[in-house]
Amino acid sequence: MTDYSEILRLATIINAPDEYFTPGKAKAFEADLEGLSRDDMALCCVASKLLAGRGYSISSDNPETFAKYRALAEHMGATVSTPGSPPRQIVLSPPPKH
Repeated sequence: MTDYSEILRLATIINAPDEYFTPGKAKAFEADLEGLSRDDMALCCVASKLLAGRGYSISSDNPETFAKYRALAEHMGATVSTPGSPPRQIVLSPPPKH
């Protein structure tokens, strides 16, 4: 089961300034990334983009794919839209900045 809080933690680190990455932190981060499934790694990359203020869209015929990205977006307060019927694309917009 996907841990969206962990995905967001890692996405935040991806966006961290280079000064964050001491040798010990970099090694721990690499180990955390290696523990992710392929799907969770993709979610982490999308979360990183959304946290950086960029939007993202995914095209798929798989409802499970939409469900994962929708759950991530809802977890982080991002906006979700699914143009078309039946939806073949999910569009994620960054969460509002606080």
